[in-house]
Amino acid sequence: MSVPHIQIAKTPAQPCGLHARSKKMMTLFLLFLFSFAALAALLTIFLDPLQFYHKSSWYTPVFSQEERYQNPGLAKNYDYDNIIIGTSMTENFLPSQVDKSLGGTTMKLSMEGSTVDEHYKIAKLALETGKVKQVLWGLDYFSLKLETTKAAKEFPDYLYDGKLWTDYKYWFNSSVYTQFFWPSLKSTLTGEPGKKLEYLNNWNRVVKFGQQYVTKAYLNASDNELYFGLNEENTDQLKEHFNTYILPLLK
Repeated sequence: MSVPHIQIAKTPAQPCGLHARSKKMMTLFLLFLFSFAALAALLTIFLDPLQFYHKSSWYTPVFSQEERYQNPGLAKNYDYDNIIIGTSMTENFLPSQVDKSLGGTTMKLSMEGSTVDEHYKIAKLALETGKVKQVLWGLDYFSLKLETTKAAKEFPDYLYDGKLWTDYKYWFNSSVYTQFFWPSLKSTLTGEPGKKLEYLNNWNRVVKFGQQYVTKAYLNASDNELYFGLNEENTDQLKEHFNTYILPLLK
């Protein structure tokens, strides 16, 4: 009985040239990727849309109305003696009027809808510059609350922590260019100058004042009080927040 002859087919080895070309292409791709990332980072540092690293000197400053993003640059790189901290309840304060009352130069660092932990972050950043002589701090009920978990995740802590290695979140953040270019484009098309620090985020001119408006707002607030009353922190919690976030800065 004859034994059948079995032949095993061998897969041809990959040509060395093809392997070398693949390796070269991967190297070039990675080189391009890192070069592009480095250029993007350098462009952000050079343009510095939020004036986070330096005060604008070669172009007319464009201030973002996203206060949580803009305020760190103002606190770090502008000259002032006094700061204003608070919610939208302090957004209509005019720095020039505060200058006349308190003396010196005032920088408004208010943040719409801000909470006590956010106040702590911007106040601490400003105080660490050594420039602050007086603080005008608006303390209302809402300002002593803590931000929600969602708001905490969205807050740009990398602009406040003083750590260079977290700045990449600024370098590669397209939203900072949106905040920079849209006001610039609007100013160019309309011929109107951009917002100045004196009236940045000031909403005094877009609302109506008077007894009838106050009465209507009061009645609406009364209707909503039941809902808000069920979701408010008690006095002990607010006191704890004050002792945790404000008292250490006062001391």
